[in-house]
Amino acid sequence: MSPHDDGLDLVQDMLEEQLQRTAIRDPGILDLPPEILLESLKYLDVQNRAKIRLISRFFEGLFWTPTMWHIFDPHGNRRVTKEDDSSVLRTFTHKLLQECGASIKTFRYSGLHTDSLAYLSTCRNLSELALRRINGDVLVSAMKQLSLGGAFIKLRRLDITMEDYRATTLSSESVGSLLAFIGTSCVNLQELHFMTNSPINQHGLLSLLAGCHNLEALSLSSCHMLHDDNLIAITKSPCAATLKYLCVSQYQNASDSGLALLGEGCPNLKVFLIHYGLSITNSGIRALAEACQNIEWIKIIGCRNVTLGVLDEQGFENHMDCPIVYHPEWPVGLGFAYKKMNRVL
Repeated sequence: MSPHDDGLDLVQDMLEEQLQRTAIRDPGILDLPPEILLESLKYLDVQNRAKIRLISRFFEGLFWTPTMWHIFDPHGNRRVTKEDDSSVLRTFTHKLLQECGASIKTFRYSGLHTDSLAYLSTCRNLSELALRRINGDVLVSAMKQLSLGGAFIKLRRLDITMEDYRATTLSSESVGSLLAFIGTSCVNLQELHFMTNSPINQHGLLSLLAGCHNLEALSLSSCHMLHDDNLIAITKSPCAATLKYLCVSQYQNASDSGLALLGEGCPNLKVFLIHYGLSITNSGIRALAEACQNIEWIKIIGCRNVTLGVLDEQGFENHMDCPIVYHPEWPVGLGFAYKKMNRVL
């Protein structure tokens, strides 16, 4: 039995005891201030909140209180099953969006279906949006619906993972158009985590960077960044001065000189992750570390020409706890992570 189940049984027992008391009684759970009761129930996941509403009419009303749903995340970080992807959950999601959509500030959902798109326009006050395991066509439609509802005006974090990011059907042009759309719609965006197995074209990347002036974290995981021009575009963009976290993947034609330019052009970069940079050597990694004075972490995955201990002389040590946004299926500790150590002379 989970801790949530224990908490639910306790609440049920307390309510039953209260109903059996006489007019002169001790204080019960319903005597708690509403804000405290609401705050307590927020610690329950969606499934257990749904059980709570069956206790009484009072809790049924409490369940649909908008402040209960500032965060809507029915799946969490666990692997989504067929049971999770049921029509019952979709029906519940639709009703919730109708009743409380305007109050939702964080919306995370896996496997969004086309029949849910019409309800997304109610989410007009989002600060964080995560669409995971989403079909390419559904994603494009979802972004349009959210834009029509004004959802992107306050958005600070956007996390997109394609349905099968290893074999996505989106073309390079579609990905470019999507990034351009994000750049023009999400002008206050601070974090973008984008995972799709498609090339990032120059037009899409430039449009994204031109619109999102305040980006602090940019993760293009399982995306093909094929040329140094992509990195140079980042260094010349308005967000070059604000960028602190950068993850690039499938960077097959990158060069050591490109990494050196990145270090010089992004002076506040603290975390850099590179996946499958097949042309990168020790010289490029060292050039980045030396050019970027504020760098704290460098993580290297699948770079066959980079050797273990590459940054020993630059004051880095091998470390396992690199701050990376892991996909639930990724094994923690993959690759080499280096942390810059503060040495006392």
